[in-house]
Amino acid sequence: MAKRMRNAAGDFGNMEAPNSEWRRTRGLGHGACGDQKDGGRGMRVRGALIVAGFGSATCAEGQHAVARALARAFPEREVCCAVLSEALRARLAARGERAEGAAAAIARLRNAGCGDIAVAAALVAPGREYAALCRDAAGLPISAPLLAGEDDCRWLAALLARTAQLEGRTLVAMAHGVRGAGGAAYARLRALLPGEVRIACAVGQFPFGELLPELVRGGVRAVTLMPLTLAAGWHARRQMDGGTDSWRAQLEAQGVDVRVRMAGLGELPEVQARIVAKARAAIWDGKRRGLQ
Repeated sequence: MAKRMRNAAGDFGNMEAPNSEWRRTRGLGHGACGDQKDGGRGMRVRGALIVAGFGSATCAEGQHAVARALARAFPEREVCCAVLSEALRARLAARGERAEGAAAAIARLRNAGCGDIAVAAALVAPGREYAALCRDAAGLPISAPLLAGEDDCRWLAALLARTAQLEGRTLVAMAHGVRGAGGAAYARLRALLPGEVRIACAVGQFPFGELLPELVRGGVRAVTLMPLTLAAGWHARRQMDGGTDSWRAQLEAQGVDVRVRMAGLGELPEVQARIVAKARAAIWDGKRRGLQ
């Protein structure tokens, strides 16, 4: 039987996910999640795992895929999702879709009698959303974002290099971008990338407007665009590959042949495994320090 996931926090802001597997695995209802039978399998559910991501109002499949991977890795825990973007939660609420932030999800679980709660950060870089998450989840085990340290940057640089090699052309990855300390993570990642991989950000540092003339001056004639976000949401579908002012349109106006890989990082098994490993490390560290 597929692992049950609670929708207490709005399934990353997309209650009607198009993927049928997600519909099968997301659970129903909001009962207590501490020490109860799970889905008739006879397994005792000993705690909860909140998968906290930025969210997407357009396509959250990459974040759904991460949540499913975490549910498989931690069958003893109920898995639910939290949307960290306050603006996105407001937009979803305005169109009748329910989404909760991390603090609300933690409060719900505690009120339901769950005493063992951990948080998995479904984030690429440590920006202000992660800082707020750490405040909301103070005293709980919480995993680090995908680009939390030097080893993480080297790992992702190698993954992007392999992708560019498979594509056989220059790879331009669209990061969401962050304001604050998280920009250092993207700067370090950029420094580790080979010449055939380039990164620009939708917001903040490293805008595409600075990268485009560099590509033209360098004689780049073929590019693959891909999102460097867990989900291929609004920025990827509108800003990277959308209207007449999209990255794709600007490249094609310069005579560049453009392909698009419209899939979030969260859909990649390597990324799912990395996030699962970070969550497992955080939970074990929490046990060692007596957190719950």
